[in-house]
Amino acid sequence: MYYASFHIISALLVQEKIRTGSHQGVKIQFSKHFIKTDKIDSAHGKLFAQLFSMRQKGDYGDFLDISPVEAKDLYPKVESLINLIDSYLKS
Repeated sequence: MYYASFHIISALLVQEKIRTGSHQGVKIQFSKHFIKTDKIDSAHGKLFAQLFSMRQKGDYGDFLDISPVEAKDLYPKVESLINLIDSYLKS
């Protein structure tokens, strides 16, 4: 779910000619240009930050323990974020 979100947010930033050089850069620029300006609801920014943190723990930590219930809860939120940005990209 993180990478699906990351790639569509990256596409959004590219479309807006906003440069990034890292995953952290994508998170920062998304927040700066879309969350803090209220173009996209802050709940979506918090979701991406949560996914970013989970990805960090999963890739660089010892363990990431997420239950099937937690994953199932995140899925519709991520789907909503992707659909929102997809609509934004098409407009």
